[in-house]
Amino acid sequence: MNLPNKITISRIILVPIIMALYLIESIPYGKLIATILFIIASTTDFVDGYLARKNNQVTDTGKFLDPIADKLLVMAGILIIIVDLILPLFVYVLICAVIFARDYFVNSLRQVASTKGVVIAADKSGKIKTVLLDIALVGMMFLGSNAQANWFDGIMLNVLSYIIYAVGILALFMVIYSTIDYFYKNRNVFKGD
Repeated sequence: MNLPNKITISRIILVPIIMALYLIESIPYGKLIATILFIIASTTDFVDGYLARKNNQVTDTGKFLDPIADKLLVMAGILIIIVDLILPLFVYVLICAVIFARDYFVNSLRQVASTKGVVIAADKSGKIKTVLLDIALVGMMFLGSNAQANWFDGIMLNVLSYIIYAVGILALFMVIYSTIDYFYKNRNVFKGD
């Protein structure tokens, strides 16, 4: 097994560790440690892809595991912030519906394409979506960490919260845009139907 695949597997292994550290209240600074690990895990997404391309180590295993690791990490982040109820519940429902719908549609498109012998690679808008989503999740996890440790309060906390919420809204719009962009760029998959 090559290094990029080991890095991808490490990201998968970190998911339950991050969740446990964040959600078990009795762990001192558990939320902060989980947030830092989430940042590290998110960063490995770029590291493993870069190393695989640079060293010509792109494998079918990596192509299979990488999107799974990404989705597990994002879903863990969403579950964590839902449990913390940093935002109103209806906002979480909206976020989950949009993200799940995107994944469903994109995976369905890839399935249809594969039946026609077409491989659809990730594109730039999807990568931007992932970065913004990771930043928003880290920000919300940090707000939860702050509630545990009380580093910021008052105006500073309000400003920080609004910045994080703005990134979250931008990430949500990017999820929608990247879905539309993905279908538009790959519309030839449906030609002849």
